[in-house]
Parts: sequence; C-alpha cells; structure tokens
Amino acid sequence: MASSPDTDENEVEPQGCIIPVFCTANIPTKTLDLLLIRDAEYRDVYSYRLRYITDYSDKALAAFDNQHSKPPTESFSSPFVGMGHLQINEIFLKKFSGQHEFSSCVFFVLDSLSAEDETLVVVAARDPAEMTEEDDGIETLRTDFYAARQVATLVDIGQEFLLENRDYMRIYERCDFPMDL
Repeated sequence: MASSPDTDENEVEPQGCIIPVFCTANIPTKTLDLLLIRDAEYRDVYSYRLRYITDYSDKALAAFDNQHSKPPTESFSSPFVGMGHLQINEIFLKKFSGQHEFSSCVFFVLDSLSAEDETLVVVAARDPAEMTEEDDGIETLRTDFYAARQVATLVDIGQEFLLENRDYMRIYERCDFPMDL
C-alpha cells in the first residue's frame, strides 16, 4: 500500500484480487484514509486489495493502476453519488467483474453513514437476468471498516453467501469474524 497515513512506503502490496470501492456520497478524504488504515491492520501478502473507483470510463480502465492502494489526495466528485446499489451492481458487472484482477462478485459502497460511523456496505453482485419479482437481486450487509474485507473474502471465494447466518439489520464488526483470512 502506498502513500497512506501510518504506512511504510516499502510495504509489499497484497496479491489478492481487487475489491472496488464506490462512493455514493461525498466522503471526506480522512474517511477514505481511515478505511485503508483499518483494512491494513489485518492484511497480509495474500489479502484482497481495495481500490477507490473515481472514473470508470474505458480510458481510465485501460490505464488502471493495480499496484497501489491509496485514496485520492484531495476531494473528488464521485460519478456514483446518489446511485443505488442496483445501479452500481449493473456497472460493476459490465465494467469490473473479472476484469483487471477485480473480484467477480463483491464490491464495497461508502455512503452517507460511512464518515459518521466508520461502516460501509458489502454488496454481493448478481446478474439482473437472474433476479425475480420476489427478491431485489442483490444482498447487502453493513460492516465496520475492520470486518469488510473478511466478509468479502468469504463471499468471493464461495465459502459463504453474504447473508448466510447473518442478520442484515445488524452492523457486523471485527469481533464477529476470524481476522486472519
């Protein structure tokens, strides 16, 4: 991880797949930094990597830097502000799923609560063609910054479904998961 507060510039970047982070609200850079700091506390060389998505144009994706986890150094206007999980799910499936080392089925959303309570939404992506009238198609779970990658890892490797044995109305914290994944 490069250029994040309280990290070593020579630290080895994890080699796991990339979990994209989408901002649906204006998030202070302090909060963006904090997510990377909290995530790094339980990270190793095989861990998944987080990437803030600030542009999803074909040109930006062609120049995608998959070597550095760092937040924008100044405020930015997220192209996802005001979007819902289903809208981002469609963009994720079209532009990110399985591309450029990205996870094929999970992403994070920082929303208006993220800066207040250090939480984010883990989203398990799903093809809209598989959705029925009985469900909204995607599963979401709010976690604290510490536990997010652990939850995403279990979902991405197929170990668990996102809501398997979990209450979607609860915020999950690091004490709820083994933190050595």
